Amino acid sequence: MKETKLTFGQGRQLSTLLYYEQLVPFAQLYQAVKPLAEKIQLAMQVVQDLNQGYLPPALPTMAVTQADIDSLKATVLQRYPTDAVRGNHWWQSLIDSLPDLDQVLSNLRTYLIETFNMYGYVSQPLVEALGRLLNQQPVLEIMAGQGYLTAGLRALAPEQRILATDNQDWQDQPITAVKPVTSVEKLSALESLVRYSQEVTTILLSWAPDTSTADWDVLKWLRKHQWFEHGQLIVIGERQGATNSRKFWSQAHLTEVKTIQYPSFDIIDERLYFVH
Repeated sequence: MKETKLTFGQGRQLSTLLYYEQLVPFAQLYQAVKPLAEKIQLAMQVVQDLNQGYLPPALPTMAVTQADIDSLKATVLQRYPTDAVRGNHWWQSLIDSLPDLDQVLSNLRTYLIETFNMYGYVSQPLVEALGRLLNQQPVLEIMAGQGYLTAGLRALAPEQRILATDNQDWQDQPITAVKPVTSVEKLSALESLVRYSQEVTTILLSWAPDTSTADWDVLKWLRKHQWFEHGQLIVIGERQGATNSRKFWSQAHLTEVKTIQYPSFDIIDERLYFVH
């Protein structure tokens, strides 16, 4: 049975996807090398899906690995088991282009940020797993950015009460800002807590910036107001890494959400945590 794709809206509907076009010659060159061909096709599908308004698939490690190189060798030997001249020639053409392919695949997140303003990778499997965890309970996402996570949850469960807020400070960053993909109310994190914390049982905080201590202010507020007596805070980010403040990570009590796998496709190790 074909999987039904979750849509978050119209997407950007760009007529030219530079990243996709970069991958086309690699798709042709490595079509016989299954692991590399699959990574290339997945990367192409991701940008197509987001451009058309669909949540993208989950991703494996996108950088070229030693296992990929071993598979490349095996493919060459299988095609030319007794013809060393032709085998070596094909091998050289494949291996020479591998660093360029590795660089393009490793730049996927940068492209998603610059073109779609998607910082944390929001895939359909992630949203479906998170939806099961939330179990139709009312939710507030703070620092929601462009709203990809909320948009996915709203598409998954249209009757569920899902609020999203953001102060839009990220628009000052040196990227081209695009419109939010769902309704996101312009409020700071603390303003959101004052207004909505008593209406929800879960607060989501994904990819909080590492350039401020707003996340620590949130945690202090929730503790001060005994919010954890009836609610839960779920954080998605890289511990002591690309997201959130050092103060937050040092003071937060973390329990990893083991029921949701968040395999990282690049060097950023994103995970889900219950925080209190």
